[in-house]
Amino acid sequence: MTAVLDPRGIDLKARIVAEFFCNPFLECSADQLSFRLDALASDVTLAVSDLERCGVVRVDDDTVLFEPAGDLYGDLRDLAELYRSESTEAREEVRHLESLSRLEESLAVSRQEVSAILDVVPLGVLLLDRYGSLLKANGVAHSLLDLENEDIRSNLSGELGLELDDLLEHSISREVFRDRPLSVMTRPFRVHGSDVGIVVTLQDITDRKRLEAETERTR
Repeated sequence: MTAVLDPRGIDLKARIVAEFFCNPFLECSADQLSFRLDALASDVTLAVSDLERCGVVRVDDDTVLFEPAGDLYGDLRDLAELYRSESTEAREEVRHLESLSRLEESLAVSRQEVSAILDVVPLGVLLLDRYGSLLKANGVAHSLLDLENEDIRSNLSGELGLELDDLLEHSISREVFRDRPLSVMTRPFRVHGSDVGIVVTLQDITDRKRLEAETERTR
């Protein structure tokens, strides 16, 4: 890499890469990354800019995407080596960085497979991280919740009338009434090596509610 960084810059880069490594479907802005990492937004923006220049991430309309180039891992290891002796935590992050080369191809396949599977499921499916931020959603979920609306995307648990702490700890089944009645089922999940997340399924139950009402009227 051509950038000459001080140890703080190297540490922040390693933390950003580790965050994406633990959450491979994560797509968020630099401001959201700063919140996740408890770091200054200006520092994260500079680090992301360097990572993009080096081919570690891609920034698309202010959204940071983890799409590492295949030939950059040697440089990443060299940069991380400068910080290796600083702390045990840094050494652990270096090991994460070194493992990325082996995981790159399987990660790309995994993303494609997950997207393909979600798009054929006849229910709305949302994958949320531990902060309640949206990681992935299929087409049905987009149509049921208007996920192009940033206010809805940024507060999905609230839009569904659910508390984030409850979503992280319990499986939940309930009905939610928005512009149409929805059956909502949630459960926490954890992929080995990653933080806990939440899977949410949504089903439009308008027809079922109409039949229930008609049955009730005929009694």
